[in-house]
This record gives sequence, structure tokens and C-alpha cells, in this order.
Amino acid sequence: MSGTGAQLSAWCFQVKDMIYFIVILLVVLMSFGVSRQAIRNPDKEPAWSLARDIFLEPYFMIYGEVYADDIDREWNTARNKTWSRNLLCALCLALQ
Repeated sequence: MSGTGAQLSAWCFQVKDMIYFIVILLVVLMSFGVSRQAIRNPDKEPAWSLARDIFLEPYFMIYGEVYADDIDREWNTARNKTWSRNLLCALCLALQ
């Protein structure tokens, strides 16, 4: 238990330094989210769901989730109608 004070002070120092990074991350995330929502939905009325969309989807985009169904809606509707496209995609992936 004698090292708890030193660990606590080190933890507080690290949290204090990490707050600067989190603030910068939130500013970048918010600026990207606001511009993205303004381009995608220019006539949407202000609501709490809009605030959620400003932060939620861009946060997951940092980690590589690109919401492909929202990007290419034609592919999303056509994939359920044609089985040949799915078969060709599966063959291409299997051959690579």
C-alpha cells in the first residue's frame, strides 16, 4: 500500500495530459460530423438525434466503419434481387 500515493499522483498527471488530447479529438470529430450532416441532410430540423448523428457515425469512422450501405444504396437494393452478382463476388473472393 505504500506505493498507492505515487501511483495515484502519476495517474492524475496522465489524466490531466490526456484531457488535451480528448479536447482536440472532440473538436475534430465535431467539425467533421457537422460538415458531414450538413452535406447529407441540409434541410433537417434541429433535434437530439442530429446531435447523436454528429458524434456517433464519425466516431466509428475513425475505426474504419464506413457505412457502405448508406454510400451505395443501389448496391444495397440490388443485392437482394440478383443472386448472380453475389455468386460472382463470392467466386472472386475465393479465387484471390
